[in-house]
Amino acid sequence: VSSTSPTVPSTSRTVPTTSTTASTMTPTVSTIPSSVSTATMTTQVRKNYAVRISELDFTDDLSNTSSTLYQTRAKEFKMLFEAAYGKVLSDAAVRILGFTQGSVIILHEVATTRTLTNEEISSQIQNLSPRYTTKLLL
Repeated sequence: VSSTSPTVPSTSRTVPTTSTTASTMTPTVSTIPSSVSTATMTTQVRKNYAVRISELDFTDDLSNTSSTLYQTRAKEFKMLFEAAYGKVLSDAAVRILGFTQGSVIILHEVATTRTLTNEEISSQIQNLSPRYTTKLLL
């Protein structure tokens, strides 16, 4: 008796595979602060004002931002306004916007952490400088 094992035909089957490559990219965010401050953010309130100076006469040079007279007056009144408003709020920053006719009217912006009342502004403008008679124009 002969015993032979049955042969099983061999089959080759190809199973498709999918290869997935996952790439994880971590975005890099760099911030370079322009100034160092505390962790709390404060919002600045900006408001424009006009102040008449009676002792000064308007000239065309006050319309020209590159003239010496404009730059001298802008610097002078920026310092005077910041000192005056600083008595009410120490963080007050002033930007001179320009000069117009009517004796001389100084247009300026005040940036602070809270809105200054017209009474606070008026009281400081009245005492701006012993050299000038001033009036806040509302």
